[in-house]
Order: sequence, then C-alpha cells, then structure tokens
Amino acid sequence: MSENLFEAMNVLLVDDDPMTIELLRESLKGEGRRILTASSGTQAWEIINCEQVHVVVSDMRMPEMDGLELCRRVRSMKSASYVYFILITGVEMDAQVYSDAGLAEVDDFVSKPHLTLPLQLRLRAARRLLNVTNRLRELEGIIPICSHCRRLRDEKDSYQQMESYFTKHAAGLSFSHGICPDCMAKHYGGAK
Repeated sequence: MSENLFEAMNVLLVDDDPMTIELLRESLKGEGRRILTASSGTQAWEIINCEQVHVVVSDMRMPEMDGLELCRRVRSMKSASYVYFILITGVEMDAQVYSDAGLAEVDDFVSKPHLTLPLQLRLRAARRLLNVTNRLRELEGIIPICSHCRRLRDEKDSYQQMESYFTKHAAGLSFSHGICPDCMAKHYGGAK
C-alpha cells in the first residue's frame, strides 16, 4: 500500500485579509499541495461545491459567512471523502469558542499571528488522517464472501445468505429471484 492515497492534497485557504492569504499561500505551497484561495466563506462554499477539497483552512471571523458556518456546511455535505477543517483564530480560545467549534465539528485550530509552522505541521497530520480515512472507506467497500457457497460473512463472523446480508447492510434493496439460462439447463434440464 502506498503511503499517500492521493498525489496532490487540495488545500483551500479562506480569509478576508489578502495579506494573510498571500502569506499562507507562499508558506504552504509544495509537499504535494495544491493551494486554492477564497476571500470569503461564501466564495469558499462555491469552490467546495465545484472542486474536490481535502483540507479547508479558514479564518473564524469573516463577513457574510464565518468559518464556523462554513464548517457546518461542509459537515452537512453528503461527500464521498472527508474534508479536514482547520480554523484560524485571532481571538482568545475561551470555553464558548471551543464549544462553538466543537458543535461545528472543526478538526483543529491555529492562532494568529504565528500561523506558518503550526499550519505546516497540521497539514501533515491532516494528510495522515485523510489517508487512513480513505483506506478505511476502501476496506468498508469489500464484501467478505465464501468462495465455495457464496454466503457472505457479517461483522460477527457468521455466514448468511446474500439476501439477509444486503437487507441488513444496504437499506432499500429488494430482490427479485429468477433462474439464469445456465442454471435452468443444469438443474432442470431446460434448453440453454
């Protein structure tokens, strides 16, 4: 298995201060990162809906849509892949800020004015977490099946018929049974 499941990690920087955006863009480029930028939460939301974004680094306080609201929207998406969310804050982290960020499901924080080194480290951690998350999703997609009887193994290591397994693990499925021409010929003597 390769160490990284994606070649380029798409990082979206969101801040209404152009100087902060430029500083971060320059300091974070490289290490297999593709840097995208947005000057508002609203613009970031548009980008997220058009591009695959792996990590969002967003200022907490912005006009229009702040970083917490942007994070809530990201978490409400029915996305195939997880988006790691880092909040940049210039305010003191008191109990209310932590509570608000926790409810919005923010993954990590960086405090201004010292952003570059902490963000470098957090982006490396985000890459590791995203790789593990992607690998788990791959493994969840594997269906354990007996190569002889074709019954499926569930999470309790017991084997069951395909219909029972999929009824439990994939809601909304229904089955319509029939007999294929090969089985008709083999078991019932019918013509192929």
